[in-house]
Amino acid sequence: MEALAILLTACFGLFLLIVFFGTIGSMIRMEFRRRNSKQTSLQKKNADEAAF
Repeated sequence: MEALAILLTACFGLFLLIVFFGTIGSMIRMEFRRRNSKQTSLQKKNADEAAF
């Protein structure tokens, strides 16, 4: 009975860990995407100013 409880706790902990890291990973990816889009818009603006 004790072994079952330990196993369930371990599985639940692992699940929480995966969810936690997945959330952080998606947040970081979104941040990089936002930063990249900002950079490309800045480059476009600079290119437009250089054209004039």
